[in-house]
Amino acid sequence: MHKLGFKVARSRTIAALQAGPAYILFEDRAVREGKNLLDTGEVSPEEVVALLHRCRGSPDQYSQSAHHREASIPVHTFKPAHGGTRWYIKVYFLDGTLDLEPAIFISVHKTTGTEA
Repeated sequence: MHKLGFKVARSRTIAALQAGPAYILFEDRAVREGKNLLDTGEVSPEEVVALLHRCRGSPDQYSQSAHHREASIPVHTFKPAHGGTRWYIKVYFLDGTLDLEPAIFISVHKTTGTEA
């Protein structure tokens, strides 16, 4: 698994969100409601960009781990705080080498103590 690091992962995620719908993809999952508010339209790409700008690279706000199905794919987890609420944003890229490529969002939601 190739490590991108916080700054590169955040900038690529923001670039995909700003590039529009062709660059914003969603991982299929059994439970969508409440787990991916970007996918359901409850939050906008602009709102997710604002949350990512609030996120710092500290261990409590960013981590990178292997994808649960394909260990060679790094998954980036951002946990920014806004208005006293912690958010959970989980995303990955298939190529991992391009400056602008689609971001695949697994989760975008407020934390409840059990994130996924």
